[in-house]
Amino acid sequence: MDLTHETETIEQVRFENGAINLNDLLYAKARNQQAKSRLISAEYACLSAQFYLDYLLEDGKNK
Repeated sequence: MDLTHETETIEQVRFENGAINLNDLLYAKARNQQAKSRLISAEYACLSAQFYLDYLLEDGKNK
């Protein structure tokens, strides 16, 4: 995700200097947001799987 953030920053500078158009800048921003979204989804899936595993192993707090 750091790479997409760095790419977005670079594209912002390039846009401000007139090297790229608005579409390219928005594309870089969208890719960064997609990376953030995928990270959140992966973290949620991992946490959900951990809770389910605890449930299956009867390892929860309410034993």
